[in-house]
Amino acid sequence: FGDFRLRGVEADFNRPDDQPDRYRARIRFRLGAEYSFWDKQMAVGALLSTGNKDDPRSPYVSFGQLFEDFDIFLDRAYLRYSPSFFEGSSFIGGKFGLTLKNKAIYNELVWDYDVQPEGVAASYKRENIGPIDDISLTVGQYIVEENDSRISWLTTPQIVFSNSFAEVYKVTLGAGGFLYYGHNLTPGGSTKLVTP
Repeated sequence: FGDFRLRGVEADFNRPDDQPDRYRARIRFRLGAEYSFWDKQMAVGALLSTGNKDDPRSPYVSFGQLFEDFDIFLDRAYLRYSPSFFEGSSFIGGKFGLTLKNKAIYNELVWDYDVQPEGVAASYKRENIGPIDDISLTVGQYIVEENDSRISWLTTPQIVFSNSFAEVYKVTLGAGGFLYYGHNLTPGGSTKLVTP
């Protein structure tokens, strides 16, 4: 799987610190693969992407860098286990996409959607529970930063309920949190992860 995007003109207005408005051409290319085995209970996957290794929030590269070559990085590398004896459950480890349910209109509430966390996550989904169409529970445990053998962690619990009405409307209600703990988790140190 993969995708390619070419933006002829991207305009940035109202930039921070009174920076001038900016107009630029940008490109994004991503190519990935996932292989399932053991009766599709296990899967291993990887994703290559353009981008800047110092900015995990964007896979885009701007034109006009004196014709420099684009950098390609390993953006995801993960192993997922969905046991057949525990239907509806899934466990994933490595570097992977956000496992949290996002808003339908504008996805990036706290973390930028292009951030690929590193750690482990578990999820469970159950359908047709009385009047509720489905309920899902997700918990992630991520390593945010390792510095001088001191580790900063992030735990992300979330529960989501969905229900349809009159076969036309669907309501989704969720609650979750971002629990940071460890060493050196300051606002300046975590700005690479949040939505700009």
